[in-house]
Amino acid sequence: MSNVKELGSLHGRLCGELAATLARRVTKSGRRGEAFYHDSLSAFEATAAILTKFDLLAPVLRDDMLGETWYCLHQLTMDADDMPDFLARMVSHGDTRLPELLEAFVVVFCECDSLPDGREAFSSPDNLLSSMKALTRTGFAERVGDQFRWTSQIAPTMRALSLWDENRASLSDASAKAFEANARLAWQTMPEPMKMALLSDKIGFIQFAKILALGWKEGGWVSYRLDDQFELKGEITLARRILELAATGK
Repeated sequence: MSNVKELGSLHGRLCGELAATLARRVTKSGRRGEAFYHDSLSAFEATAAILTKFDLLAPVLRDDMLGETWYCLHQLTMDADDMPDFLARMVSHGDTRLPELLEAFVVVFCECDSLPDGREAFSSPDNLLSSMKALTRTGFAERVGDQFRWTSQIAPTMRALSLWDENRASLSDASAKAFEANARLAWQTMPEPMKMALLSDKIGFIQFAKILALGWKEGGWVSYRLDDQFELKGEITLARRILELAATGK
């Protein structure tokens, strides 16, 4: 029975740490009474909705729209610093609000900010360190030296947000691997005269991106004319990576 209580406390503190981190993200300092508006952006709507469900956020009523509780400012009902202890006491294991809170955290910090959503280890920004430690204590992440890595326990959240596939593989990891393979193939199969021109700086960066748009199609080099119509669709990033490979001789 003690283990169940301990796990419940851990889940409650996890909720508190995640909620506090979100509260600080959407306000200036996470102080009671500070308000923000979600701007109809899905990530911040998710934050407003879940913090309200934990009674940590309340609508600021509008004079021009009596009774409106959604399209209005929302203000914190307590300091973010007090949220971990508060929810550790109030939230038990299996609370049905936790999945929604996890989704809000991932949407805000992985999709809007720069927290990685893949399966590789990563360093945590200082402002997320308490949340990442709480996620580690509850099994959603693990420590790898001084870094963190998502575990399979976070998979339902990642799948719900279309960040991982049904095999718990990160779609961003797969995309990064496909991009790297494409860049290496383009460099390795590049016609020798073009390679020499790149290495001797006879082809400028923008011109090279244009050449990629015209001549690199579906994993192979094709004939093209420099006066053909073209549209850049990621070739700038591809050109930059190929030039890095060229510089290292890989």
